[in-house]
Amino acid sequence: MQTPPKSEDPKKPAAKAQPIPEMIGATEAPFVVEKDQTHISLVLHAPRGPALVRGPALPGVARTDGSTVRIILRVENITGTEMVPDLNLYLNLPKGEPADKHPELLAGRLPLFGLAESSSGEDGQTGNGLFHALDITAVYGRLLRDNDWDGKSLRVSFVPTLPNSSKVRVGRVSVYIA
Repeated sequence: MQTPPKSEDPKKPAAKAQPIPEMIGATEAPFVVEKDQTHISLVLHAPRGPALVRGPALPGVARTDGSTVRIILRVENITGTEMVPDLNLYLNLPKGEPADKHPELLAGRLPLFGLAESSSGEDGQTGNGLFHALDITAVYGRLLRDNDWDGKSLRVSFVPTLPNSSKVRVGRVSVYIA
């Protein structure tokens, strides 16, 4: 026989449920980050699941449930065999232009400390490398507001913070609405 659930204390406010993130785009295959700028593109689609149910999914627009929209860029399974410099990530960096001319497009930095160790599969490591999630809401929203982009694909540029000849492999880049 099951124990009936306890009634909630009316004096305590109910905890707000965290929104379920919905993936709206991802790369289709792993890729290698080269010594200079490396650019990848991913196709984005409109929300079809949890983000659609919660209401408008545009940065800066309040949803019907009162939550605010966040856009998250995930970079997964970052692996390498050597110590490498951090990577700066830019969104929709114009082709052929240097990243330092567009600080407004900087989505964030990927620290790569411990890359070789997390990629090795030794000393209790899985060998899956590093994982990072960046909140890109501000840059994503700026691109939408300024009509700098069609919203159907996103170009992500990986730019090493220092000159480097080592290669870094990235398993997947994905974009989520939360």
